[in-house]
Amino acid sequence: MNLVHKIGLEDTTMKLKNYIEHSPATKLVEVRLSAITRVEYMEVVEVPANITQAELDDLVNARYRQVDGGEFTSDPEYWERGTCEAVLTDLPNAVPSMMAFRTAHGLHIERADAAAQTEESSGATVPKSIEPSPPLASGHTAYEATEEVVENVLRSNSLTVANTDGKSFESMANEIHGKLDFDLIEQAALAGDDLDEQTDYANDEIARQLREMGILEPLKPAYDSPSPGM
Repeated sequence: MNLVHKIGLEDTTMKLKNYIEHSPATKLVEVRLSAITRVEYMEVVEVPANITQAELDDLVNARYRQVDGGEFTSDPEYWERGTCEAVLTDLPNAVPSMMAFRTAHGLHIERADAAAQTEESSGATVPKSIEPSPPLASGHTAYEATEEVVENVLRSNSLTVANTDGKSFESMANEIHGKLDFDLIEQAALAGDDLDEQTDYANDEIARQLREMGILEPLKPAYDSPSPGM
């Protein structure tokens, strides 16, 4: 972890601790999302050259009744927003997976365990059960940017994905993979001394490229810098 990342992590940890200590009363709500998809079926039918529109309508209606529903296939391009709402939960012993709180920039949303993960990540102690990765030879990298890696980057940045268009992260990763600049990813990985560092630097570069493509939303400033003289 470089100095900039470490400072940013420590700053985030302090903000989260301060928020937890001074947080107002909270409540749990259920965010319910739905989307409308469709299935479709197509066949080619030979009909009289002078068939009327009424007869074509009868043909369509008859085939709709006759065709086995199992022969319909999903339309991957059709995805419409359904009913999306947030309601007060009445589930007993509900455990939140996400948390939302107010900041100067509006509502901030993150995973509920992010505070614990951030605090743990900011420590310098290596768990006894985990040995540090051995250093790699200069100019070499064991890192490989696969489709699975791209999918993991999407998942770790799921809250800033601009629009999935109804596609799974796996499907998106397969489409994105061939569009990446692997030379830049390898150069970023080479900045690391071991596989863990190479993975962090390379994943950061993949995320940067995804932001350039518009797949991830741009990074938001941590604070507003006052203009000179103000």
